[in-house]
Amino acid sequence: MDIWGMFHEERSIYVYNTKMQLIFANDLGVKSRGLKDGMFNKDLFVIYGEVSALWEILKSMNTKKSIEGKMYSIVDHRGITHEVKSDFHGVYYGNNRFIIEIQLEEKNDFENGLNLNINKIRRKELYDFEDIITANKLMLKAKKKAYEASKRESDVLIYGETGTGKELIVQAIHRNSKRSSEPFIAQNCAAIPKGLFESTLFGTEKGSYTDSEKRKGIFELANGGTVYLDELNSMPMELQGKLLRVLQERKLRRVGGIKEINIDVRIIASINEDFESVLKNKKIRSDLFFRLNIISIELPALREKKDDIPILTRVFIDEFNKKFGTKILGVSQECMKHLLSYEWPGNVRELSNLIEGVFNNKSCGMIEYEDIKDKVRINNLLGQYDFKKRVQKFEKNLIEEALVLNNNNVSKAAKMLNIPRQTLQSKMKKM
Repeated sequence: MDIWGMFHEERSIYVYNTKMQLIFANDLGVKSRGLKDGMFNKDLFVIYGEVSALWEILKSMNTKKSIEGKMYSIVDHRGITHEVKSDFHGVYYGNNRFIIEIQLEEKNDFENGLNLNINKIRRKELYDFEDIITANKLMLKAKKKAYEASKRESDVLIYGETGTGKELIVQAIHRNSKRSSEPFIAQNCAAIPKGLFESTLFGTEKGSYTDSEKRKGIFELANGGTVYLDELNSMPMELQGKLLRVLQERKLRRVGGIKEINIDVRIIASINEDFESVLKNKKIRSDLFFRLNIISIELPALREKKDDIPILTRVFIDEFNKKFGTKILGVSQECMKHLLSYEWPGNVRELSNLIEGVFNNKSCGMIEYEDIKDKVRINNLLGQYDFKKRVQKFEKNLIEEALVLNNNNVSKAAKMLNIPRQTLQSKMKKM
């Protein structure tokens, strides 16, 4: 068949080189999978979270034989699963080898009217979904849910430990929303002095207190856009009631003011403790929690998605090589074994910092265990004295023992542990 004659808009076309990098897609292909300029000449794992046809592509390339009508699935950078049927053709062009994918059919969210709108102007300084690199099923599920949230207007509540990438998700939601051309303001609630919470959020009128000036708060400054409240569980309870009123009425009064000001903002909030804990320990008002929890997204800790460690390590090495002008080749097998066995209390941020630390002492070759062992040893030692994690570990061991003794009968195990069955099921789900 005339392969080159297939470069038209009736089919999605993709071309890969021998390094398994995407080097070309026609307009329909770009639109279908939400591709961006920065994705070309990148490894497939950066573009797709999962590619079940990878070996078929390699086989076609190496044997120069065509594979026709291959059904396979991919998970794109937004977390959207595509079930597609494609022909693969291994071809030579001069001395170079390429594989051409001609997509025949696709059954996915795109066909159901999902508006990708890839030409919409977005703020370049914010993260997007392709910046959140993962092959882990839990994280892909979170990305997909976040992408769906970006197409809606409801408020969002995100749970994730420190360093799991909550703000990356939030920025991507804003960047892909209809508010993308409007302001995005992020505020860490733990960083606001207790006496300045109200004025920071709602602004002040001149003379409301000594030396006060007329000033807008972050809700007014972000009007039309998105406000991200990080570590909401650090906000004083008395202010949470005022925040709830703003959420319900979309109106506020500045400190010392009498005039009600209409605002149009989307609120995305995050907490770094699990939902059950913040409610039980009264760190968030229940009415505020349920008002925000219209869309909830949970981000897994790095210890729960260790299949991402090799991928993220490679990404960080490439990033720091470019930043520092170094030539670190990768991570040794022994070093990777230790990275995979470590619990990562600081999550992805800790992994990034660990790799960056190596670059300050090494400029070429492989990263060996010797290069990281001191930091990993110290962090492991600190982790031994982490009260919360030790209690969680004890609790997990206790539940596992009760289940074994009761042949995995949840009701009997709950009775043995003297806790409600629903509580045990909730804890098992999290574990």
